[in-house]
Amino acid sequence: MAALGRLLGALARGGADIALPTSCPGCGAWDVGMCPQCRSLARRECVWSVLEAPGAPDGVDLCALGAYEGALRRLVLAAKHSPRRDLGPFLAECGEGLGAALAGRFHREGEPPAWDEIWVVPAPSSWRRRLRSRPVTAPLAAGVASALASRGACRRASAVDCVRLALGARSQSGKSGTARRAGRTGSMRTVAGVPPGAGVVVVDDVVTTGATMREVIRVLGGCDAAAAMCAPGRVP
Repeated sequence: MAALGRLLGALARGGADIALPTSCPGCGAWDVGMCPQCRSLARRECVWSVLEAPGAPDGVDLCALGAYEGALRRLVLAAKHSPRRDLGPFLAECGEGLGAALAGRFHREGEPPAWDEIWVVPAPSSWRRRLRSRPVTAPLAAGVASALASRGACRRASAVDCVRLALGARSQSGKSGTARRAGRTGSMRTVAGVPPGAGVVVVDDVVTTGATMREVIRVLGGCDAAAAMCAPGRVP
């Protein structure tokens, strides 16, 4: 019976591929899981801006792959909402690109690491997304941590999912800037404390008003840099 179940499952998946042909989630190119041009967005030159944040008079350096538009926007939306696509490996690649850019800011070749340890903390997923096991920020954070360690910014780096949204906290999608800020203030808590002396990098998929990142930074007690797939210029 188990073998029959696997066979029927395989046939069903094959039928779905016929009914819904594969296309690139970034540009729509047919018969490819992701086209080379869209995949290369993970390795594009990063852009830098400043996130105004509590406890940081000069703001926090924010590294991003680009603005929330075009193929990059479509890839983020597919990662969040497409049940037929697993973009986890691509998100990890994006994280590696961001981590490489951060490492270049933190560390120069031949110098000792800036920290013994860096915690890379993803912005928390909603409880609904956690239950559906479709994280977006977790693979991003894992990629950032991998690149920071491999490029000498620290002796070890870990992606640590240590911030949670309070029960009842709602999605920020579609809200005005004022509503976003109000909706995130006081909405998070930590489940583990950052070790003394460790560096902290906060990671999110998209930064618009910066409300989510600011709340993560607040509950962590500060951070040394931030990274996102998409962000505007200076975040007010």
